[in-house]
Formats: sequence, C-alpha cells, structure tokens
Amino acid sequence: MTTENEKQYEWKIIETRNEAPAIKTLVLGAAQGVARARPAFYAGQYLTVLLPHYEPVEGKAYSIASPPDNPNIEITIKDMGPFSHALHRKKQGDMLTTRAPYGFFYLEEPPEYLVCIAGGIGITPVRSIIHDTLKKNPAQPMTLFYSAATKESAIFYNEFKKLSETHTHFSVNLFLTRETERNDTAHRYRRFSSGDIVQVLPNPDRCDFFICGGIAFTKEMWGTLSAQGIAREKLYTEAFF
Repeated sequence: MTTENEKQYEWKIIETRNEAPAIKTLVLGAAQGVARARPAFYAGQYLTVLLPHYEPVEGKAYSIASPPDNPNIEITIKDMGPFSHALHRKKQGDMLTTRAPYGFFYLEEPPEYLVCIAGGIGITPVRSIIHDTLKKNPAQPMTLFYSAATKESAIFYNEFKKLSETHTHFSVNLFLTRETERNDTAHRYRRFSSGDIVQVLPNPDRCDFFICGGIAFTKEMWGTLSAQGIAREKLYTEAFF
C-alpha cells in the first residue's frame, strides 16, 4: 500500500527566479489535467524531487520556501551538485515530479516566543515558518538569527527586514561571515554564537528554537544552546547535506 508521503505529484514550473549567484527559486503550480490536487503541508516541510537518470534514484529533499496559504509552492535551490544543477537548468513550462510534502520541522502549536536560527540555504524552511506564523498571529514574538557568507548571498533578507518594520514583535539579526566589515550597525561581520542568541532574549528558557543549516552548523547550534541551559525538547533541527 502506498503511504501518503510516497504519493507522487506532477507540477508545472510557472516561474523561475535567480535569488543570488548559484541560488534559484522554482515556482511550482499544480499541473493541468492531473487528478491529484495541490497537497496541503505544514510550514517547514519539504518536497522530495524525483529526477530520472539522476542519483539518488529515490529523489532529493528540498524545503518548501513558501507558506502554506500561497497558491503555488516554491523551492529554492543552491547549485551544489549534479542533481541540483539539473534543477537549475529547468525552465518555465517544464514539468517536475515530487513526492508529497513531508518532514517534522514545523510548529505543532504557537510558542510563547519563537527563535529561528538559519545558516545559508537553511533559510528556506525558516522563510515559510516566518510568513505562516506572522499571517496567523501578527503579534507573535519572534527573532531571526541569519548567518550568510555575504550580503548578496543572504537571500530573502530584504523581505525579512520589511516584515520586521511592519511587525513590531519580529526582529532580524544578520551576520555576514565572508565580507569585509563596514562602518554600519545593521549587520555584524562574523559568525554568531549561542551566546549572541541567548543574551538578547528576555526569557531563553521559555523560547522554542528552530535551527536549520548544514550539518556542522546545526549540530554546533544544538550543542551550544543545550550547554547554555536550553532544554532539548525546546530545540528543533533540520540539517542539510
């Protein structure tokens, strides 16, 4: 018997966007004439994309970068191997096959205070979570800590800044790790630590932390936040590789 997450869906690429060098968004619309409608999903889940003649044959997971109430689904892909390179070559009008949305990196209930921690392309599911959370509760207390190599590679940052200007309980902290320091206070030019995070929170032990990035980044954040006294059941992770 086919389980829900093994079901396949056919999509038409209705738009492509270059977000930054080597980072591209595919906007997927449900293909016309396909009986199975657009699947529902939770903000933070992913799609497993299937590409014939490419490894892995079971497909590769890409987080959904758009919130659940969008009419279309967006996946934002970093070009870092043959599979993702093939997706970067896709054009408007091409078809794409995926499995149903899946994953456990999502909010089960509204937290007292939400802290989102993203490294690089790990911002993609976090974007979905932020938009969905603010749509449901514009007054949700929430802070984003975002690490990117350069300002150019900090995709969606301007979008988050605009959200922070209209939602007074949402703040954004951008750290740039490979850019020369300038005389501005908008960003910080180094890696952030768990200490940077905890020191700005009013009650760290009452926060829920959603961490997404590469394996080393995610493991470090989980370990150092635990060492700062954050309960493990308050730490939710999604690691990219």
